[in-house]
Amino acid sequence: MRSARTFVALTRSAIGAIGLAMALSVAAPSALLAHVPTTGASKGSFVKDQAVTFKYASASYPSWLTTAVTDTLQNYYHDANHNSHAPSLTYSSNGTAVVHYVAQTTSPCGTGSQTWLMCTTGGGSSGWDIYVRDLDNSGSSNNWWEETPHCSAGSTCYYVHRAMIHESGHAMLSFADESGWSEDDTVMNGIDPHVGATGATHWDYQRCDEAASQLLWDLKNSAGEYGDCFDDIVNHGTHGLKTDLTMGTTSYSACNGDSIIASGRIQVHDYSSYGPLGGNPLTNRTVWVDRGSTLKFTSAIASNASNDNWSVTLNGSSVTYSYSAHFDYSSGSGLDASAHVAFTARWGTAC
Repeated sequence: MRSARTFVALTRSAIGAIGLAMALSVAAPSALLAHVPTTGASKGSFVKDQAVTFKYASASYPSWLTTAVTDTLQNYYHDANHNSHAPSLTYSSNGTAVVHYVAQTTSPCGTGSQTWLMCTTGGGSSGWDIYVRDLDNSGSSNNWWEETPHCSAGSTCYYVHRAMIHESGHAMLSFADESGWSEDDTVMNGIDPHVGATGATHWDYQRCDEAASQLLWDLKNSAGEYGDCFDDIVNHGTHGLKTDLTMGTTSYSACNGDSIIASGRIQVHDYSSYGPLGGNPLTNRTVWVDRGSTLKFTSAIASNASNDNWSVTLNGSSVTYSYSAHFDYSSGSGLDASAHVAFTARWGTAC
């Protein structure tokens, strides 16, 4: 990746009635047949969990701007849904990355655009620059940031939070713009939704942004959620990442009155296309055990152990039961169901 990579980030459509028509047609979310993790994700020069600091180029910026920017980069960027080992962000007066507020008609990121809102240079390194356009003083009097008293709604007003989370994708994760994608899939649409439009209040990463970050950096918390955007990557299952349920043995026996502990492992299948997610334990997920025709007879919660990570205690006397262990798909999990694994348990006097 080039250290000086420049991103054409968010644009307003144009000034005036023609621009409004373009915004309404281009920015509207579109339906997709499958979900693909946000493209262009890259580790750049970052290492796992690297702490990156940012500052402002001037101490004289208005408080409505710095409040929104700091809130986005220190809170929404770190949202719990961003469950990966991606580099972190905090404000420091000596920060290595810089946020600029400029009254400049032409984009400072070298694209020549005159309809820009924000843009980024140096993405993928701790020395990135994000430029925010001063819409009051740059020949854009018909377009505003959401600040008192400018506006509270309307097609010529934009949230700094929404634009800034998009720019953090360029700056920190090298995400590319995703033209025409649903706002519920990604915040990386190249045209910012105006106040009141679908996606205008998406101030944190969406599922395909999370999935891309996780495929690159792995889950930070194995009990946390997956990005639910894996149903179009190589070796995907019906709904997302394929999962495995295995048991070391499928035949147990014990004396009458003694307990049997049946155990096994549930994990993400270890395909190379799953990157660091392959082989992850499905921590805090439920393993169901059926007995005969009795569905979900008992259950276990999986741990993050590196071998067997679930177990159930079974009891009986002078009987043999047939069981089936399985991990089930749940909507929004990003994980497929596992195959059912059959096993038996026998209790008797000869043991």
